[in-house]
Amino acid sequence: MKKIVILLLTIFITVNLLLAEKFYTDYARFYGDYNMTYTEFYYQIPMSSLKYKKMGKNREAKYELYIKVKNNITKKEYDVKWIKKSILPKDRNIVLSRKNLIDKKDMILSPGKYSVYTYLKDIYGKKKFEKNYSFTLEDQSKNLAFSDIELADYIKEDTTDN
Repeated sequence: MKKIVILLLTIFITVNLLLAEKFYTDYARFYGDYNMTYTEFYYQIPMSSLKYKKMGKNREAKYELYIKVKNNITKKEYDVKWIKKSILPKDRNIVLSRKNLIDKKDMILSPGKYSVYTYLKDIYGKKKFEKNYSFTLEDQSKNLAFSDIELADYIKEDTTDN
């Protein structure tokens, strides 16, 4: 009897974990002017996580995204909020397309330790996704640094025969 209960619980938990819709966030830092760092905040959400409503000949998902960045030392806060739409032809299957919606917002930040709170709300489906994370921006004015883009610009193919 115990084995059956454990097996059923394991199956239930596994199915719920596999069906859980996900919301991903990330950030990237780039050298900026005047001891500041240009920082991009990215988000990604599977289209299947959103509820689509019929709008004429298409279907539309609408979601609100909010990002709050707080400097833990100075307590200064930066935030941005916006609404996005995803339009999908009514004959396309959302689940089968397995597409992700990806976007970014950017900020120019001073060196310090930061906490980030990201909130995404599906306006039609009422689902909510939240993420919290922290990161540190170092003072880059004393260091020589290249971004990946700058470095790749100087890569050349060696065509000499030896």
